[in-house]
Amino acid sequence: GVSQCTYCGAGTRADSSSNACVDCVPGKFSVGGTAECTNCESGKFSNVDKSVGCTLAKPCGVGKYIAIPSTSTTDNECGVCTKGSASAGDQVACNLCNGKGEYSDRDGATGCKLAPAGHKPSSNRESLEECPKNTFSIGASNSCTPCAGGGHSRPGSSACETCSTGKYYNKAEIRCEQCPKNTFTISGAPDISGCEPCQNAGEYAPEGSGYCQSCTSGKYYHEPANDCLNCPSGSFTATGGVGLDECKQCP
Repeated sequence: GVSQCTYCGAGTRADSSSNACVDCVPGKFSVGGTAECTNCESGKFSNVDKSVGCTLAKPCGVGKYIAIPSTSTTDNECGVCTKGSASAGDQVACNLCNGKGEYSDRDGATGCKLAPAGHKPSSNRESLEECPKNTFSIGASNSCTPCAGGGHSRPGSSACETCSTGKYYNKAEIRCEQCPKNTFTISGAPDISGCEPCQNAGEYAPEGSGYCQSCTSGKYYHEPANDCLNCPSGSFTATGGVGLDECKQCP
């Protein structure tokens, strides 16, 4: 018979069938003096024989995700979040940047960015796009809003503008320009067709006018000068004239 008992130390267990100490297999451990090795708890692993304890699975930090979770015998395998997604760490999947105005333009992002004013996220949420001309965005938006009511904007604008009195919007030049002479607009026009011609006889308007004017008594409209001039000496007009021939000789 056995003359004395043998203590099975750390990393082993006592095997009654063979009356020997047996090493703990991967995924199990022992601190000694036991008949059974203990399984590694969730989140820990042992990948060698005769373990005295289990190792905590490595964390998948910011910008990464747990691609393959740890088992009792293997460590975590981490993946890197790609553009268009982000992770604060220790996640089983990356968060897609699909919220309002969100995007991520680099791999391994710790969080999604918000589109600034005058921009929107690309459709794949991996980059920014500038708002086209005649649209705008105040930021944190998925799309750019068209300018309304004859408004206009340059590419990358945070707001639309409207032309002021006496001006119209030149789309080709992306700017407001003065209405031609003898036309007018009260509130600004979306294009040159909104500059209305003076309708009544004797009316005129300098470039950039918000209304048409008439010559006063004793004056006539001189088209080359686009202005009212005094009737020549010895002639007059009672109500203003549309041309020099409206100035009548004094009786």
